[in-house]
Amino acid sequence: MSLGGTFAGWLRCASCHERVAVAGDWCVDYDVIVNVTEDYGSYYDAYKLRYTQPPLQLLTCPKGVPEPVVGSVTAAGALLWVDPAAAANRLRLATEELLTALKIPRFTTGKKRKRLTTHERITRLEVGRPDIAEALMAVKWIGNEGSHPGKIEANDVLDGAQMFEHALALKYGSEQDRIRKRITEVNRRKGLPRRKGH
Repeated sequence: MSLGGTFAGWLRCASCHERVAVAGDWCVDYDVIVNVTEDYGSYYDAYKLRYTQPPLQLLTCPKGVPEPVVGSVTAAGALLWVDPAAAANRLRLATEELLTALKIPRFTTGKKRKRLTTHERITRLEVGRPDIAEALMAVKWIGNEGSHPGKIEANDVLDGAQMFEHALALKYGSEQDRIRKRITEVNRRKGLPRRKGH
C-alpha cells in the first residue's frame, strides 16, 4: 500500500529572498537494496512539483526583446511543471514571435499567398543569421515533440529554454554586441588598437 497526496508550501530564493508559493504531489516510496545475504531498504519521501507562483523564470530575456517573445517565454515557465508538452509548444511559439521580430515573412508573396511553416521561416533566416537559425531549429524540434503526449519532460523543455536563450543572446545580448564591435575594430585596423602608455 502506497502513501501519498498533495502538498503546498512556500519557498524563499536564496539570492533575491523572494517568496514562491509551491504545490504538487508527494508519496512515500521504498528503496530496495539487494545484499548477498539479505534484501533491505529504506523509506523516503518523493515530491513532484506541479505549480509555482510566481512562475519560475525559464531564462533571462536581454533588453530589447519584443514583448510577444517575452510573453510566450513567461507562459512556458508557468506551464513547465503542470504540462511540459504545453510549455514546449509555448517555446515554439516564442520562436515564431522571434522570427516575426527578425522580419522573417510569415507568408509567401505572389498571386497565391501561402503561409510559411516555422521550418521554412527558419530556413530563410539561415541566409543572414545561420547561428540564430541553428538554435531556433533545435527549439522548433523540441516544440514539435511537445505535440505528442508523454514524449517530453520538464528537463527537455529546460534544454530548449537554454537554446532559445542562446539565440536571444546572439541577437540582443550586449556581450555579443561588444564582441562584434571589437571584431570589427580589429579587422578595420588590421590589428589591435594602440593602448595608451605603449
